[in-house]
Amino acid sequence: MKLSHLSIKWKLMGICVLLVTIPVVILGELSYKSSEKEIYVSVEQKLKEQVGMIHNRIKTEVTIAQQNVNSNLKIAHYMFLSFRKIFIDTDIS
Repeated sequence: MKLSHLSIKWKLMGICVLLVTIPVVILGELSYKSSEKEIYVSVEQKLKEQVGMIHNRIKTEVTIAQQNVNSNLKIAHYMFLSFRKIFIDTDIS
């Protein structure tokens, strides 16, 4: 089908469709790329924040566990010294 056989009405309609479609497609692609970039930046920032919070939580848990171990070791040391003193005192008699 040759364009010369089309009426002026269909030629103008085709040109109008192209003039509307091309900018819309270009704007849509640009908007998509821009949104995609912003989403990646936002997700990366939120992930960094979450990693920081998890790091702090783990650090706190380790510190609490270490304090508990130290406390238990002090109690065990005190009990060991107390029992040792009792055994030494009973051996002398």
